[in-house]
Amino acid sequence: MRIRKSISQTFLLYMIIAAILPLIIAIFFTMSRTYKNFYEESREIRENYIDNQKIMLKNEVKNVVNLIELERLFIEKYSIDKITSKIDFQQEILEEIGKIRFGKDGYIFVVNFSGVTLMNDTQRHLIGQDIWELTDPNGVKVIQEERKAVENPEGDFIYYVWNKPSESIPSPKISFMMGIHDWQWMVGAGVYVDEIDKVIAKKRMLLIKKVKNDILKIGLVFILLLMFLTIIAKHFSTKIKKSFEVFTSFFKKSDIESVPINVDNLHFPEFITLSLSANHMIELREKAEQSLKESEIKYRLLAENTTDCIWKMDKKMMFTYINPSVYAIFGFTPEEWVGSALADHCIKEEMQRIMGLIAEEINKENYNKTLEMLLIHKDGREIPVEIRSKILIDENKELIELQGTTHDITERKQAEQELNNYREHLEELVKERTIELKDKNKKLEELNELFVNREFRIKELKDKVKELEGKK
Repeated sequence: MRIRKSISQTFLLYMIIAAILPLIIAIFFTMSRTYKNFYEESREIRENYIDNQKIMLKNEVKNVVNLIELERLFIEKYSIDKITSKIDFQQEILEEIGKIRFGKDGYIFVVNFSGVTLMNDTQRHLIGQDIWELTDPNGVKVIQEERKAVENPEGDFIYYVWNKPSESIPSPKISFMMGIHDWQWMVGAGVYVDEIDKVIAKKRMLLIKKVKNDILKIGLVFILLLMFLTIIAKHFSTKIKKSFEVFTSFFKKSDIESVPINVDNLHFPEFITLSLSANHMIELREKAEQSLKESEIKYRLLAENTTDCIWKMDKKMMFTYINPSVYAIFGFTPEEWVGSALADHCIKEEMQRIMGLIAEEINKENYNKTLEMLLIHKDGREIPVEIRSKILIDENKELIELQGTTHDITERKQAEQELNNYREHLEELVKERTIELKDKNKKLEELNELFVNREFRIKELKDKVKELEGKK
């Protein structure tokens, strides 16, 4: 189960986070900017260093080449035995070149166009060796790259990895090469660029030390700030907690009593506003409860004094409430009736009819039904009643409760029976009168026929008399 923090704890935590987060962001951006500046400065230092070293290399090599050119012109102009003196003089020049130093560890080396080392005073074991195929750890064929560089009349730079003379460790190196084509010499000088890396590394160490000191200072300031904010946050969280305790106590008591919130115990305007709303709610609830009590008394009196039964049934068709009128109609007390089922008070056929009606009408909205049925009196008599009922259902169309009234219609049924009996008696009287009228009509017809015949006879006699009188 997830453990949830209280509002006061959450407030304290968020206050600390609100203090830590900007500080962390500030430290991050400060350090990022510091390191960015450092790397930009380092790149600039490296570029300046390499540019300066290139200028130095180029100047040193050009100076040597210019010197060799002067010496070469001198030999060609003044030597008697040109071949012997040229070789000896070249060797002297190479020895002089080997002694040249510049910068920290700079020196001049000479290789001929075929890849044979002519001078390398720092690595003299290479002198006389053919190193044409010499390849550095990165796959660069160093001597062949030098040969390409000297094709440029102004000389050119090459980049490769070479062992340091003093350390025998492969290090990145830049060399400038110029060619003396008449003698097929490649004259060059180089510097190891990792020297600047050492300078940058020292700067980096100083920077790291400075950053650590800055972080330590910031950390001390942060701890002090955090302690200060914690005290403030704790103070406010305590006030918030007390305010919530006031509301918690209020809501716990509100179930059993209506005690308003004392606004003097609250520390923030928002809580005071909320407490006023809660107190207003208490006032409204008290008025509603009083009105409800009056309504309950009113309707209880009405329910207890009406002659009709007022009842409730649950979804199992069990009575959960009935008013005292049940005794006057059915001879049961309310205590005897409540808890019984509808089936206990009617015949089986009536119960089946009622269940059928409920099943038909349950899906209809605002179901109200009026029907007549027979319920059984405590002494066994069948009492005709009229039931007005309402079905309560939930959102799933499931039966929740039935409510309704039951009215004794015994007198009405008796009156209807007497009316039916009177109607039946009236019909018999009508039938008798009809028969008498038919008999009288028949006698009248007979008399009428006798009368008609009598008149006809009289006329015949009169005619006979007249006829006899005429004959006389």
